[in-house]
Amino acid sequence: MVTAGTPEALREMLAAALKSLASPEQPATEGIILDPALLTADDAAVAVLEQLSRKVEVGRRLRAAYIDGFGKPVDDRPVRAEVSTYLACLFVFAGLVRGDWKFLNTAMKMQDGILIDRPIALPAAFESALRVSLGEAP
Repeated sequence: MVTAGTPEALREMLAAALKSLASPEQPATEGIILDPALLTADDAAVAVLEQLSRKVEVGRRLRAAYIDGFGKPVDDRPVRAEVSTYLACLFVFAGLVRGDWKFLNTAMKMQDGILIDRPIALPAAFESALRVSLGEAP
């Protein structure tokens, strides 16, 4: 049985959200963020999430496409707001599954408006899971 707020429930919610975010003309960064393999939260997924986390925390922007991996942005076009929100949810999920406070911290910063272009609001289930992980009442 999958209980709301558990990693399994959050993974199911993320998998369902993936379907609605697909776009025929998806920019490169969104293709990376929306890769279903990230839902495994394995070492390869975490390596990608760490690169994305650095773009969020250091650059305070997340562009639609980069040259040389996550080097220089192709242009100033940001990722879609709903993809930024999905990424924050991925950070919550990976942080909970792996016990990695860095990802939880990045998700909180995204919710607090660290991205200059796209402030986000976590869906209730992810907000609640984040608060519980911090020892706060949901």
